[in-house]
Amino acid sequence: MSAAPHTTPSSVTPTYNGAALGILAALLSFSLGPVGVVVQKWLVASFSPFLIIAIQATGGAVLLWLVRWLLFPKASVGPRAILMGLALGILHPGAFMIVYTAASGGLDSVTAVLLLALGPAFIAVGGRLILRETLRPVVLMGICVSLIGLVVLISERETTGANTPMGFALGGLGLLLTSGAMIAGRAFNTGAVMPWFVLAPLQVTGGAIVAWIGTFLTGATLDPAALATEVPAFLYLIVGMTAVSYLAYNFALSRLPTPILGLLAAGAPGIGALAASVIFDTPIGPTAILGIAIILFGAALPPLWKIVAWPPRRRA
Repeated sequence: MSAAPHTTPSSVTPTYNGAALGILAALLSFSLGPVGVVVQKWLVASFSPFLIIAIQATGGAVLLWLVRWLLFPKASVGPRAILMGLALGILHPGAFMIVYTAASGGLDSVTAVLLLALGPAFIAVGGRLILRETLRPVVLMGICVSLIGLVVLISERETTGANTPMGFALGGLGLLLTSGAMIAGRAFNTGAVMPWFVLAPLQVTGGAIVAWIGTFLTGATLDPAALATEVPAFLYLIVGMTAVSYLAYNFALSRLPTPILGLLAAGAPGIGALAASVIFDTPIGPTAILGIAIILFGAALPPLWKIVAWPPRRRA
């Protein structure tokens, strides 16, 4: 495998196979992430948000570095690119996960994941304004369909705790952080600054650094007995939400433009809402299920349109 498989400029249309693999990777990442948000909310009742992310990012970084050195030992990047990767990690997962985990303490579990449904609009518009990427009408249509699904979804649900103004404020800040990180990550990948399998461990390492700094500054302490009771939850955060999700996420960033990535992310809140329903035993009625289906349909519109339209018809 090439050390830099994503050096194709953003102006060049990706191959069908490359785009298809990118879509699958994005769906995997955006399926694992929302479940992790619910697991983080479960843990925040017993652990500091800084400590949760510190443990999660450290374990995930160890696994990602093992993958990087075992499978891609010859890949190398310059010092400037390394610093850029660490800086991106400070933004996401570091600052984003800390802020959003703290926000989940002031939001019910379903609301915490549904706020992320507003991300596609931020990402698509940001990708158009900052990266000058094409914002196709079918993508805008998919965003509108997904937002309609969000309205349907929140029209029928039961909460698992009180929502507070601080929770919404932190949730909004987290939304801006994750949108900015996706746009920045796409810029790094598109510009061939570094391979996706190098960016992933650097990004998570940056997140671990900022989380441990926050842990020490806030004086948060680790109770081994409490940690032992939550081993399955932390294992999911380390392996699923971090190691697997960030590899898939960065691979998708190297293959897909931000509007498509943002739209695929629209399906994440529905998955998270279902996870919240299971973990916190919160009933979800038929109207809410319909809303989730509408969100997923909106997210599927552009990929389906691309598949139907591929390959382009040749003129006679």
